[in-house]
Amino acid sequence: MNLWIYFKEHDEFERMMNALKNKYISLGRYSGTIELINLTECEARGLSKFFGQKLLIGQTFKTSFSKIEKRLKNTIYEDFDWEKLFTNYFGKLPKPKATIKMQKIEDEQKFFQSITQSLSDHLKQEFIKISEEKGSIQTTILKRFHKEKNFKKDLSNLLGIIDHLEELTPSTLPLIASRTGNPHFLDMNTQNNSLFIKILAKYKGLEEPTTNQEKINFLSEFGIGIDDLSNYAITYMLDSDTSFIKSFKEAKEPLNINLHNIIKIDKLYTESGHVFVFENPSLLSKLLSMEVPIIITSGNPNYVVYKLLDKLTQSGTHIHYNGDFDPEGLVIANNLKRRYSSLQLFCYDDLDYYNTLSDNVLSDHRLKKLNKIENLDLKKIADLLTAEKQCGYQENNIDRIKEYITERLSNK
Repeated sequence: MNLWIYFKEHDEFERMMNALKNKYISLGRYSGTIELINLTECEARGLSKFFGQKLLIGQTFKTSFSKIEKRLKNTIYEDFDWEKLFTNYFGKLPKPKATIKMQKIEDEQKFFQSITQSLSDHLKQEFIKISEEKGSIQTTILKRFHKEKNFKKDLSNLLGIIDHLEELTPSTLPLIASRTGNPHFLDMNTQNNSLFIKILAKYKGLEEPTTNQEKINFLSEFGIGIDDLSNYAITYMLDSDTSFIKSFKEAKEPLNINLHNIIKIDKLYTESGHVFVFENPSLLSKLLSMEVPIIITSGNPNYVVYKLLDKLTQSGTHIHYNGDFDPEGLVIANNLKRRYSSLQLFCYDDLDYYNTLSDNVLSDHRLKKLNKIENLDLKKIADLLTAEKQCGYQENNIDRIKEYITERLSNK
């Protein structure tokens, strides 16, 4: 009879064998002492016979691999092998903790390597840094990797979206998520949405938002809206073949247009053939009395703003843009000019900058954003910001802005 069969057929050895297995897992070798507390009647009787010593019910019994080996010497089992015994008794050879740990590390490394294969060079480098840096992102990724069978696909989709974000935005979370085949893939307060925001914030060197409102504001900085209704733009005096836009124009009232509205709009234009686009909502209140067509981006243009400008461009409307003199404002202006080559940037010279100057000092971190500026006119302003290290806000330049609007409309 094999030793493993003998132990299997005698219940009194079950706790001893499990204790030996745990010791092997802990040490990674067949050595060390085990302790059996509060022996049962069956154990006391069986182990007494096996070890040739008197053991009592309730007693604590200590033994070791070496003692068992000595006990089996000069018996029919003296040539037994611990590896074969464990493999046959437990159905497979238990893995030591060190081996399990090494295998776990190896699996994680292979996982990260496979994930980065399809990424652009820049994101690949940044993600490798993120994956190696201990913190909430690494913890979240590894936890989900070990628990979720389909996590590799989810993470690949998340990184793919981040890698192509400029191509996908401005848009909404459902539309971006549809790239994965599931429009709910990035829904707010889901694990994927949370990880998406964590990685995006780290990748862009921004502070990670925590509250829902902070997350909404954070996503809007990238031109991402939450849904069709929350993604909107402030408009004034636009005209259309759509009745609700016409009625607001006739009433000379501002209108917040959302994505749900955009679907209903076929043609969009202005009576003058011009539209003036501004970054800050406060500009609208200062210009209402002029009764001119206006769109307010409220910071970084979202999907609705771009859809409005697309429709206005299709109708031949001339687009004019003015924003703040800060890194974020110049990047917005640069991106708009890149998308709409005929767009006219106005009030962006030295005099305008010094008219708008504030006491707000720019940090080096914010100034680095100016490296994204491509437009030559905006580069000149970027150089001024770098030299002066002070922001300028368009509200302080209202007189020059009004002059420009009046001049453009008188030459229409």
